Amino acid sequence: MMPLSKDPNNWLDHYQDSLWGSCTAIKKDSSLSAMTLQWLCNTESLTLRLKDRCQQFSVNIIHERLAEIDPHEQLSLDVAQIYPNYWVREVYLLGDGQPWVFARSVMPLIDNSPLSELQKLNNRPLGELLFANPRLKIADRSAAKLPVSALINPTGSTSADELWGRRTKYCLDDYPVVVTEVFLHDAPAY
Repeated sequence: MMPLSKDPNNWLDHYQDSLWGSCTAIKKDSSLSAMTLQWLCNTESLTLRLKDRCQQFSVNIIHERLAEIDPHEQLSLDVAQIYPNYWVREVYLLGDGQPWVFARSVMPLIDNSPLSELQKLNNRPLGELLFANPRLKIADRSAAKLPVSALINPTGSTSADELWGRRTKYCLDDYPVVVTEVFLHDAPAY
């Protein structure tokens, strides 16, 4: 396997150009298999589903930092005010050493909120902490085909021109977190 890239390239430039649709809407796409649809629309923890399909699950952090966010992410967060600071975390989720998912999490940086704990994850998966909280709600989920050239492509695979991704808005005590997960070439979603 090639070393994992640390460069997110122009991810956001292509992310905003993609046509995101609800699970109901994307069912009409003839290129979407039933298995991939199930992975995109499942409301259970992606972390647990991936762990069930490998011997060793791990998280490889690309970066965690305060950052500006894309206007489309701002719309997805659907917050009444524009916060001055956002915490952005980009990681690979790996199964048996293979990158299966690229994940980008965005949340407003708010002191003393339930989100504060999410900024101290280190190599722990976000889903592990989110889904352990009984107050977690899924507020919205959409999915899209994304061009490979727009994504972090750690293995350099050319086996597909497009990959499927999903974007979910979670709420924890009315505090929003938007998580975008892109299923990479070797993911069990295909």
